[in-house]
Amino acid sequence: MKTRPKKDFYKNTLINNRNTWINENLDSRKIYAYNLCTYCFYYIYLSFTAANIQPTLDLKISDLNLENLGLSTFAKKHKYRAGRQIEFSAPSHLKRYLIQYLKLREWVDNLHLPGDCQEYLFMRIGEHRQLKRFARSSVSSIDDNTPLFKGVKRVTARDIRNLCAEYYIKHSKGNLSLVARKLNNSLTTVAKSYTSIDIESQAIEMNHYHEKMITAVLRSNRTNEQTISIKTSTNYDTEKIPAGSCSNLSDNDPVKALGFNNEAPNPSCATFESCLFCEFFAIHIDFEDIHKLLSLKEALLKSSMIRDDPEYHLLSIEPSLFRIDEIINILKGKDNRVIELVDDAEQKIKMQIYNEYWDEHINFLTVASESNRKSLSL
Repeated sequence: MKTRPKKDFYKNTLINNRNTWINENLDSRKIYAYNLCTYCFYYIYLSFTAANIQPTLDLKISDLNLENLGLSTFAKKHKYRAGRQIEFSAPSHLKRYLIQYLKLREWVDNLHLPGDCQEYLFMRIGEHRQLKRFARSSVSSIDDNTPLFKGVKRVTARDIRNLCAEYYIKHSKGNLSLVARKLNNSLTTVAKSYTSIDIESQAIEMNHYHEKMITAVLRSNRTNEQTISIKTSTNYDTEKIPAGSCSNLSDNDPVKALGFNNEAPNPSCATFESCLFCEFFAIHIDFEDIHKLLSLKEALLKSSMIRDDPEYHLLSIEPSLFRIDEIINILKGKDNRVIELVDDAEQKIKMQIYNEYWDEHINFLTVASESNRKSLSL
């Protein structure tokens, strides 16, 4: 019987009187009801997006694009701890709840309460009827002081992300890159924090994943798993190019080397990394061409780091990196002199001394990456 008044209060407050309250004066019950609704929608939002807490609390209404909700990225924000921009995506089911919440926000805006946080998606009505940003402390306060949640174990944002990670891992059959993209984390963070296995098992699993990835690369662009040979020359009967050398002195159209299938990149004289897959591609057995090749590899790695897209890396960058490593191993098998040339070239790369063509390109990527990082941290 003692709990009956509380039940009646919630029923009258949140259900029966919600429409008649619109035109009535603001009182403590309405403030409580609004803050409680914000709290509930906050957890609904986290459940649908599996987003981190602070980027979620930093969201502004102007960040939202409801037309993209359920289709692609519908909001973007900066994740300061990671130092980069992150994306919000969710099923279309969230749209209905979000529209309802925005109507509630519109009601609060029309009250013209003091405060300077109206642009934020999540805000609460605080002491002295001032609008304040919804914060981590707000969550704990409402949770601890609301009889509705008495005796109910609160599901934290970390719990939600763990559940989502397990869901994606299970339904994608262990695709950690998908989990990393959905949670806006790196592969390392996903493996360390969102998989329920020990470090040794993780290492075995990641090694297995890497082997499968390499096999997928082989199968996706090759007719078989045999090494694809490379033309080598000690004579200067070829044309120098940024990736190495080209034996096409008759201006014939570039053509794929024997062993690559239709999934392999199509050779184009305007895209030097695609030369690696061309029938006319050649390497002079000298320091210059080996240095070019390793400088190209460094440029590809830096470009992939800036883009920070695991699937793009796997589909567009990994085949070229695998081909470069394959070519280097072929060259090492020629004679011991080549091994010394490769060692010298690798030392230059470690010292950030690149081939003259790729030096400017790599420096541009480095500056662009640093500039992007600084702009996001402002």
